[in-house]
Amino acid sequence: MLVQGESGFGDERGETMPRKVELHLGEDGWNEIEPYCYYGPEVNKIAFSIGIELGSNEHFAFLGRLAEIGKYFVERHGHRTERFTRAEAHAALEDIRKSQSYSYASICSLNALAESYLFFPLLEATKDLTFKSGSVWGGLMNDRIDPENIERAVDMDIQDLKSKKGANQKPEIFLAVSKLCDLYKQLTGKPVTHSNKRSDLSYIQEPQSEAGKFVSQCFQLFDNSVRATQISASLRAYVQWKKK
Repeated sequence: MLVQGESGFGDERGETMPRKVELHLGEDGWNEIEPYCYYGPEVNKIAFSIGIELGSNEHFAFLGRLAEIGKYFVERHGHRTERFTRAEAHAALEDIRKSQSYSYASICSLNALAESYLFFPLLEATKDLTFKSGSVWGGLMNDRIDPENIERAVDMDIQDLKSKKGANQKPEIFLAVSKLCDLYKQLTGKPVTHSNKRSDLSYIQEPQSEAGKFVSQCFQLFDNSVRATQISASLRAYVQWKKK
């Protein structure tokens, strides 16, 4: 259950206590929300499924990281990108290119739609870098991405935006899936795999690998309206990217 709070603990019975969260979009399109805390039977079940003992350092690290990823997803999900046109996203990226400022702070200052579109070109521009076992945003934050690669990604994004038609894409599902996959790998030491094949060899929409089930359970906490096919597609894309 997704709730607002500071402590991260439920009541004496260990049950979650949901509270309505009001979202308010800022001028840049980001949802202005309080930090989230996850606790209770649902979260403990997810932790247990990947071998994390309750009360351990790994358990508390899991709770903290899950809250970060949940907030990250909720900030980006919904209608925030719809506040901006592709022309506005294009203009924001042109400003970045003209200023030649490719720092983490500059990228994060982009409007919601421009930042969302930039993620995939960044993946493509950095796929051969040694840090790819981590995350793109981690590489940006720690200055591990050459500015030339970021400039190349911005150029790719600008060209791509010029050719786009129809409704805006919503890449935040893949962003959250990639972060959850990184968390799974960090906590378990196991590689992330993806399959939709059940033990009886039939295929279903829901992910069937251990990592896939972990990601799916986490999305039940974030937003259970996200479809299994969307999660599966993002898992497949993540696994394929890591193999490059």
